[in-house]
Amino acid sequence: MNSDSETTQYFKREDSSNPQRVEDRVAAIICTRGRPSLDDLMRSICECHAVPQIVIVVDASANQTPGDLSIEQFDNELLKIIRIGATPGLPHQRNIGIEFVLESLEYRHCDILAFLDDDVEVSPNYFENLISCFDSAKNVICLGSVDVQHKEQRQSPLALRLALVSSVVDGKLLMSGFATLPPSNTHLSETEWVPGFAVSFRRSILENNRFDSRIAFYGEDLEFQLRIGHLGKIAVSNRLRVTHRQSPLSRDSTRDHWGYSDGFRWSMAERFPKRVKKFAVIWSTLALMTFEMVRYIQSKGRRPPLELLGHCDFLLRLVSSAEVQKLRSQPRRDVR
Repeated sequence: MNSDSETTQYFKREDSSNPQRVEDRVAAIICTRGRPSLDDLMRSICECHAVPQIVIVVDASANQTPGDLSIEQFDNELLKIIRIGATPGLPHQRNIGIEFVLESLEYRHCDILAFLDDDVEVSPNYFENLISCFDSAKNVICLGSVDVQHKEQRQSPLALRLALVSSVVDGKLLMSGFATLPPSNTHLSETEWVPGFAVSFRRSILENNRFDSRIAFYGEDLEFQLRIGHLGKIAVSNRLRVTHRQSPLSRDSTRDHWGYSDGFRWSMAERFPKRVKKFAVIWSTLALMTFEMVRYIQSKGRRPPLELLGHCDFLLRLVSSAEVQKLRSQPRRDVR
């Protein structure tokens, strides 16, 4: 996407017999750090029966000047893409996309903002179904999607349930800060949270609320949904189907992943003490450490104890009064 010639591939339709139309109520926001999988997402959008009025790519890749909000615009027939350079941080990047839509009179009719991770691909009828789902449930403010690669899980083992890591209830936020996956087999199901790889909100909610830009990564979607949960319903629909590739690029190591994930759960206990309990965060962390220690012993040292070390990192940060969450260095400015 660094030149017009590279960008034109996004607009080539394989089947010209199935014409597109524009869903002028939808603005799509994609936050990226320049992963190659973005190409596949853009192609899938272009092959949709209906496309958003605007696709905003908030790009924090290395070739973008930090803080540079210069806008490149590409128009081709129905699909319009705007790229905005930004500094890294998923919630921060999402807020930039929100501000752009809300401040542009051209997109004042976009009453649905759809956030798509750069490693997903949408189904051909994704955006028309998105509008249909929101219209069918006026009290829904947040709507999640279903990953077609997700397989229904069997009943969680008793040990994990006792450790407060899992539950037999779908879409449940546990007191330990862990959350189970929402149901994926119904047209529209109310749930306590939805994953952020493909999630949409009503514009009216985002006019007075933003993602916490202090957070660099880990749990920003769940934190935001808990803050706005009193304003309406959160739901998931199996009509909103995506393929989530879960690209490993730009992700932390296994050790850091678990250390910062534990830290996020602890921060949830501090922010939402009625929903997440500190003792449950510690209990679940110690239980996971025990499980990992057993696995390490059973492997006779052949399996690196990276998850175990991650949990230890969290506890060491906690007892030393260090910051346990992965935060951006920029001050908190756009949380509402």
